[in-house]
Amino acid sequence: MIQHDNNKMYGTTILSIRKDKSVVVIGDGQVSLGHTVIKSGAKKVRRLSGDSVIAGFAGATADAFTLFERLESKLDKHPGQLMRACVELAKDWRMDKYLRKLEAMMIVADKSISLVITGTGDVLEPEDGIAAIGSGGNFALSAARALIDTKGISIEEIAKKAMKIAGDICVYTNHNRSDMSSKQKTLCTNFSNQPITLSEGRPCSSDTYDEKNDLYKDTKSGFDSNDSDIQVNDSTQVLLDDLPPQKIVKELDRFIIGQDDAKRAVAIALRNRWRRNQVPFPLRDEIIPKNILMIGHTGVGKTEIARRLAKLAGAPFIKIEATKFTEIGYVGRDVDSIIRDLVDAAIVLVKEKARKALANKALILAEKTIVNSMVGEDATEESKKIFRERLRNKEFENGEVSINVRESKSMLPTFDIPGMPGGQVGVMNVTEIMGKMFNGSKKTKTITVKVKEAREILINEESERLMDEDKIIKEAIDLVSNDGIVFLDEIDKIAARTEVKGEINREGVQRDLLPLLEGTTVTTKYGHVKTDYILFIASGAFHQSKPSDLLPELQGRLPIRVELKALTQEDLIRILKEPESSLLKQYIALMKTENVTLEFTDDGIKTIAEIAFTVNRQVENIGARRLHTVMEKLLDEISFIASEKNSEKFIIDSNRTSRAQKALLSLPSVIFLVRNVNSELAKSTREDVEEKVKKIILEHISKDVEKFNSSSKLSEHGADSLDAVEIIMAAEEEFGIEIPDEDAQKMETMEQIVEYINSKKG
Repeated sequence: MIQHDNNKMYGTTILSIRKDKSVVVIGDGQVSLGHTVIKSGAKKVRRLSGDSVIAGFAGATADAFTLFERLESKLDKHPGQLMRACVELAKDWRMDKYLRKLEAMMIVADKSISLVITGTGDVLEPEDGIAAIGSGGNFALSAARALIDTKGISIEEIAKKAMKIAGDICVYTNHNRSDMSSKQKTLCTNFSNQPITLSEGRPCSSDTYDEKNDLYKDTKSGFDSNDSDIQVNDSTQVLLDDLPPQKIVKELDRFIIGQDDAKRAVAIALRNRWRRNQVPFPLRDEIIPKNILMIGHTGVGKTEIARRLAKLAGAPFIKIEATKFTEIGYVGRDVDSIIRDLVDAAIVLVKEKARKALANKALILAEKTIVNSMVGEDATEESKKIFRERLRNKEFENGEVSINVRESKSMLPTFDIPGMPGGQVGVMNVTEIMGKMFNGSKKTKTITVKVKEAREILINEESERLMDEDKIIKEAIDLVSNDGIVFLDEIDKIAARTEVKGEINREGVQRDLLPLLEGTTVTTKYGHVKTDYILFIASGAFHQSKPSDLLPELQGRLPIRVELKALTQEDLIRILKEPESSLLKQYIALMKTENVTLEFTDDGIKTIAEIAFTVNRQVENIGARRLHTVMEKLLDEISFIASEKNSEKFIIDSNRTSRAQKALLSLPSVIFLVRNVNSELAKSTREDVEEKVKKIILEHISKDVEKFNSSSKLSEHGADSLDAVEIIMAAEEEFGIEIPDEDAQKMETMEQIVEYINSKKG
């Protein structure tokens, strides 16, 4: 028990009970100075971290508020990690000369854990889910344990009864409390000793505002909420702790059809990041991510897999084409700009999280500004209260209000600095320069807008003002260095070695990429970024080149190779129907906005997939992207007249899709390409086919080349399974045909490949 100093004010008692996935925290309302009761309705329990944490204190009141502030800062630094935040606070409590003198204890809880932070800087977790502190803590604890197994009584009622018993026994604990329904399933902060409950549901709404204490009160339940700096966790992000590779693949399956090998590879790579963080130093520093090379046609899901992976992990992500870069010394972007762009993406990501974290406080300040603009700053508190209630009830949404906002920064163009690839400078006027010299420009302007627009403008402005820019930048650089994902597309385009004089040497770009993939430090305008632990996913179709054309050093830095299969007709049918945001669902939703109903029959869906597959096979294989072309052509007329067809229903069956098929295949460009492909194959003689196939094979084998003949097995000449796949893909590209996987697997010799191609000539 804390020893009392008669010159300090003390508050007691706090009780926490956890049962059946809910937790309640309750505190009495008494504050004492020595043996004198100073206040009987004090608030000792608060909600923190965006309503996800509740905390109550016992002991010296001033000391407790200091600890609340410290705990909030730790929760901001470690969002969603209550245990870690409390341990960090306890460390400071033990080691800091000032904090060691504080006389207070705290109970903190979230939906998964309850903790007691003692006056000696220890962090304790109660075994039975019940904890109590303060002068009446032992009495409340005993009563709660005695009542916990009573059937037909909620934990809120148990908490109230236990506190009443403690109040009957302890002179420092009173009975001052307000009532609350035992069915309440929201999180609210207590008034006096009203319990706070954490369970399923949304935060309670607030109706009135306490100007003095800068907090809202719920007049229906008698609760208030202190909106201090908070951290709101994004419910769409799943913690990596709960994401083994199987679950990652399952999450990707919701949006991407097939490509199981690629999904497994990226799932393992993501899980390895979590595993690395569990390894102690210094071995952790030696573990680097294994970069991935994806090989496959366009439109088979390479980019989507990487993008969904980054979203799942909440990591900064950037997709960049390798062909955008030039070797150092040429005019153009150098590869270091990849990291600079990734840092920019991370800052946007971190700012968005911070904006959500500050949403409640920004809303309070925004509403305060709007009310002051409506009634004037000199209006009475009663008038402000009335207008604030009406504002929160949306009574003024379409009315106009004048507000002062900061002038936006001039958006003047930027240009590259000559001789410094990737460096940019913006045009800045003299006013801005002088403003920055004198601690930034404070210029504001008055605008008149509707109330609902003013609220959004002010929330954004207040959020920006409340953000710690240095903290944002530091967190963004940290995020990039440890969790960044770079998707390097079209890497096959820089693999081919050119013999044309004067053309930019793409091999130099490969050499420039080497240090990024190996691990180096890149200087950005925000600071230095290490690339050692950034995950690089490279991809390419490799039609005109093969992975072995890449520099050996670059191949070594892409140790995991995954081949993505070409999409079959069945895959296209599944893509139309199964993903959560499938193309059919998108078009149905779009037409629903016009009150028009779209219905796709099974034979209609099958025909759509068949059209896309046929055009891909005969013209150019662009994978699932072909479905967009087919759907637009199919629904062109409906989309045009939808606004005039209110409440009508359109059924998309095989008859309607067949008409779209004729229209699509009658396009001049398609006819020309189909004829061109077919004529090229038709006019090829058997000798031509043999010569071209042999040339393709000789580029991929490495053993006993001089002994090779048409009946030799490819494996006898050093061709592995990946080489065999590359040979088949090159043959498909050369002759404009598609060889199904089941047929390709049977082809072991050049003779078999030639026979298959000739059979397609008819």
